[in-house]
Amino acid sequence: MIKVLPRVNFSDHHPLLVVLDGVERAQRTRYFRFESAWLLEDSYDDMLKTSWNEIVPMQDKLKNLSHEIEEWKNITVDSVLIKKRELLACIGGIQKHLQRGRNNLFLVKLEKELQQELENILNMEELMWFQRWRAKWLTDGDRNTRYYHLKAITRRRGNQILTFRDDYGNWVEDREDLKHMANDFYKMLFYRGGY
Repeated sequence: MIKVLPRVNFSDHHPLLVVLDGVERAQRTRYFRFESAWLLEDSYDDMLKTSWNEIVPMQDKLKNLSHEIEEWKNITVDSVLIKKRELLACIGGIQKHLQRGRNNLFLVKLEKELQQELENILNMEELMWFQRWRAKWLTDGDRNTRYYHLKAITRRRGNQILTFRDDYGNWVEDREDLKHMANDFYKMLFYRGGY
């Protein structure tokens, strides 16, 4: 099954979701882990202070804290991911309505507001996934594995500069010319800065 998803602000394309029938996802045991994205939630500090101020032994505080965080997360962060699905559905409906040629100023303004709200949620989600990716890299990165080599090759390719645009707007690809352009750029930068 293929589903057309709503277009988001930073792209002019509608993403497609391909759902394979008959493919079951195995459930994994989920362990408690701190997520940096929680810090973006305004209510996190209050929840932490409230649950930590109990007058009980340290072991009980830590045990209670993980339970409190789990409950808080279900109410706030997990609900944000549900909100993301709702926002995408609303934006998709508005875009379908606008595509039919009915230019409604209210809908255009509403879509803009929803896109801004979606951007905030996507920033939180991006931080969450970045942290998870980083944790995977830290555990698997030092092993001499195929995963490690693929990541290293991808990083090396991403860090290469293949072309520059010169002062006249022309693209330069020659490696020696690229070296001279980079050198000249930094000489001029430091000269202007008074170094």
